[in-house]
Amino acid sequence: MYTVLLRELDYAEDFDIAELEIELEAEGKLDQFVQTCKRLHGMDWSIVRKGAQKLSRASAVLHELDDKTYPSADSWAHSQRNRDAAITVSKVVERTFELWGRRRKGLALVFVIDEVGQHVARSGDKIEDLRATVEEFGKVGKNLVKQRKISAPCWIVVTSQEKLDEVVAAIDSKRIELAKLQDRFHHHVDLAPSDIREVATKRVLAKKPQAEPVLKKMFTSSSGLLNAALRLERTTRRTEISEADFVQFYPYPPHYVDLCIGIMSGIRLQPGFAQRKRVPIAKFVNSTL
Repeated sequence: MYTVLLRELDYAEDFDIAELEIELEAEGKLDQFVQTCKRLHGMDWSIVRKGAQKLSRASAVLHELDDKTYPSADSWAHSQRNRDAAITVSKVVERTFELWGRRRKGLALVFVIDEVGQHVARSGDKIEDLRATVEEFGKVGKNLVKQRKISAPCWIVVTSQEKLDEVVAAIDSKRIELAKLQDRFHHHVDLAPSDIREVATKRVLAKKPQAEPVLKKMFTSSSGLLNAALRLERTTRRTEISEADFVQFYPYPPHYVDLCIGIMSGIRLQPGFAQRKRVPIAKFVNSTL
């Protein structure tokens, strides 16, 4: 989260270099530093800070700007060797509001974390890290809003392919930590299989208007054979395909999509799923056809 914040606000992603930029900016010296870097190294600072020699070159610029504090060209670089660049939860939260206020003043901040289920599912420490982070953002943000120092609290949105309680269902030792984590999120939105089916058909399998007459003609000429070939035995699942279903789900039979959703949900609950190579659902459907 901290790395993404630095990138979004145009700071260096390297923590040591970012700390230098933040300190120089607070002292009003960052612009002078950037100009000196251009003159000394013949390159923009945005390029220098990404290179392998970034520490040495930044150190040389600091020596050029302040030779009393940095008596040699490698003084600052040497000082970074034994420095602890660890990032704690409290520091991330503090810096987030501080830096956002500098470069995005008056705007609200939202973090969107995708696939959090696979990140926290098998690790109690990661569950606790996320819980502590969300709690700290909530506490600090609430206080800053009351003090009118920020316009809105920080929102944190996380997504997962499955419900977190299903991910850790087989791990009793993680249930307490998971309950604490879920309590930190006030709003829960769960997509049912029917919702997934609708999203897949409208966003992935949507057809162009000119394609619909072609598909309707195909269905009219082959509807009987198609329904006979794709009928499932010994099941209450509806397998008869209408013209509207054929157009909407083509090239997949509607009940095959539902079957795949159920199968993939079951596979995700198996131990070791996170370490397995994932198979795209469309590829899986093709293999069954």
